[in-house]
Amino acid sequence: MNRRRAPIEGAVRGGIGAPDFAAAWWEAHRAVQAAGERPVGALAALLDQVFLVLEDYSPDSALREPGDLTGAGLRQAVRELTSTQEGGPRS
Repeated sequence: MNRRRAPIEGAVRGGIGAPDFAAAWWEAHRAVQAAGERPVGALAALLDQVFLVLEDYSPDSALREPGDLTGAGLRQAVRELTSTQEGGPRS
C-alpha cells in the first residue's frame, strides 16, 4: 500500500485530526518521492487530488487566507474524494 494512503484512511475514519493528517501526508509524500515510487491509475488520481486539497489548507488559523480550508473542510474534502475516486478507502 502506498504510504500516503494510510493518513488518508485515518482522516476518513476520524482517527486522525486535520493537522496530524496534513503533517503525516506531507511526510509520506516526501518519502515516496525520494524513494522513486510512482502510483498509477485510480490511486495516482486520488493522491493528486489530495495534494491539491492540501495546498488549500493551513493548520495555523493565523496564517489561513480567505478561501483556505479549515480542518473540518479538509476532512470533508478528503472524504468526498475517497468516496468518488475508485480505489479510495471506504468509510
